[in-house]
Amino acid sequence: MTTQITHETLLRAPNTVIERAGGAALAIDPASPNWIATDERGLSILKYLDGRTPLGEVVRAYAADAGLDVTRAWLHVDTFAREGLRQQFISTDGAVPLPYLGRAAYLRTDRLREFWIQVNDFCNLACEHCLVSSAPDRAQGLPGPAVRAAIDQAVALGVERFYLTGGEPLARTDALELIGHIVTTHARELVVMTNGTVFKGGRLTALAALPQDRLRVQISLDGASPDVNDPIRGAGTFVRIRDGIRAAVEAGLRTTITMVLLRHNLDDAPALVDLAADLGVTNVHLLWPHRRGRVLTGPFAHLPDAADILQAVRRARNAARARGVTIDNIEELRLRFDGTPGIKNDLAGAGWTSLCLAPDG
Repeated sequence: MTTQITHETLLRAPNTVIERAGGAALAIDPASPNWIATDERGLSILKYLDGRTPLGEVVRAYAADAGLDVTRAWLHVDTFAREGLRQQFISTDGAVPLPYLGRAAYLRTDRLREFWIQVNDFCNLACEHCLVSSAPDRAQGLPGPAVRAAIDQAVALGVERFYLTGGEPLARTDALELIGHIVTTHARELVVMTNGTVFKGGRLTALAALPQDRLRVQISLDGASPDVNDPIRGAGTFVRIRDGIRAAVEAGLRTTITMVLLRHNLDDAPALVDLAADLGVTNVHLLWPHRRGRVLTGPFAHLPDAADILQAVRRARNAARARGVTIDNIEELRLRFDGTPGIKNDLAGAGWTSLCLAPDG
């Protein structure tokens, strides 16, 4: 229903934070949260919408500020008010929202939705940026019965999606059994995070025989050529991983390529998107680096700043649009910016809807 706006209408704007960029202004309501893009005229109108001042007085005050006649000022204020109401940024009720009490006051831990299992620290590679410093001399993690028992408990708690990570999860001798326990026995979704070097022989055939609507493999590759990837992941790994991606796609596995953004490979992000398209992969995941693990003491310890990462992501996005590839975390970020007003994304789901089981239990 369209709100009737008259000279007597009372409108209330929230307490806003103003950010300016590129000649535009963002008025942000952090309490809701919500935001609008406007200009200096809109900001001038916004400051008078206090829930007590009739709109006719707002028009006269704005006209004086802007040096406009009242008729033109009314047009500006009326247009701004209608758009602000449509975007749910301003209101006619005059009520000041209650302060946000923190998510503990609202969330209920009635069920888990996702469960991460770091099944091992062992890996056949020793990548320079590894978050958990995996290597060939590390352990294989919890015994199979303990992992399967944790999977059973997670299902009982309502988990819909599992993630198997490592190390290299497919290096476990019981990896296929664990995967089957999730996607076949319990009919749950699973993402396997792998370096892609072990997609061959009976292992690949067995993975391809599983329900593909519930299984996805996420393969890590940190450059579109040996010159970029191999200093990060090890000599000869580019060819091995590329061949593994090709094998996974040919076997019908739903495949995502993941790239960790370091100073060394930032400029290669668009080329990696092109390589993904050439290999038949339509989904790419760009990972922000973490200040943890082997990267802190290695040659890539000087991590890129947020501005450089965002520029690289924009270039990769342009390449993705041209090649029909989705960068899935860009889509997630877009949904957060363009999502329903009033929906608060407060921190992560860890400990609320998501848990991780470490290799030591």
